[in-house]
Amino acid sequence: MGATTLSADAWLYGLLANDSILQAPLAGRVYVDVAPQGAVYPLVIIRCTGGSDVLGSAGTRVVTRLEYQITAVRRVDRGVGGFADLQTIADRVDDLVAGVAGSIVTVGTRQYAVHGAYRRAPLQYTTVESDGTVARHLGGDYVIIVEEL
Repeated sequence: MGATTLSADAWLYGLLANDSILQAPLAGRVYVDVAPQGAVYPLVIIRCTGGSDVLGSAGTRVVTRLEYQITAVRRVDRGVGGFADLQTIADRVDDLVAGVAGSIVTVGTRQYAVHGAYRRAPLQYTTVESDGTVARHLGGDYVIIVEEL
């Protein structure tokens, strides 16, 4: 799945980091897997959590179904503060990702078609970071269908 996930990573990153509406709250702070140490919040994390291939005759891969967790994240002081201020970001991410199809992404010398994307489930959770601060996450689990051309 390596190159296929890289194509979806690149597509999602470009879609979210370059969106004019998300520029105001995020200023391009969209990260794949983890945010860098010292990152400014709020931000968005894109994380591939799994996937499966759809096979045709003789085991030939037809498309790959990738599962992604995409969340808006903010830190709060000692757990004070809710999720409400992340809602606008999470809603915009959903508007951009869910239902999109027809994009072509190039990774190295390979091209991939994004045939579709949809939200499988909403997400809302809290984590405690290594420095003891609390982070709120709001977003969704998404499925992205990708084919190597």
